[in-house]
Amino acid sequence: MDNVLPLSDAESFRRWLEANHDSQKECWLELRRGRPADPDGFYYLDAVEVALCFGWIDSTQKIVGDRRLQRFSPRNPKGAWSELNKERVRRLESLGLMTDAGRKVLPPMGPRSFSVDPEIEAALKKARVWTRFRQFPPLYQRVKAYNIAFFKKRDP
Repeated sequence: MDNVLPLSDAESFRRWLEANHDSQKECWLELRRGRPADPDGFYYLDAVEVALCFGWIDSTQKIVGDRRLQRFSPRNPKGAWSELNKERVRRLESLGLMTDAGRKVLPPMGPRSFSVDPEIEAALKKARVWTRFRQFPPLYQRVKAYNIAFFKKRDP
């Protein structure tokens, strides 16, 4: 494994990406999982948000000895975006954290750019879950419909 970075916080990852986002093909980080409880810890979710700001994304996870390493690399401009990551990017943009490199790989960001697969919608309407599903916030509906479509494509 090349380019394992000995970083201990999100700010150091941000500095590394500022200097390397356009010249490196990947990096590996040792990150904590779960809800950030220790303000000095470096957590997976923090790293994902920093990566999104520069047009990078997480992918493979490997366990090496007692270390859990996460791979980050530049995003494929044609790659699929989860609704959750789109929502993260909206928040990061509003906080002024997005960079031009991150904006360059964004998909259409409006909630109207998302549509539910007609087959999935029909299945939801047949089941008694439709009324309940429509009570959820729009973001939750998009995330769940995206997940169903993703797995439908992967495991037809």
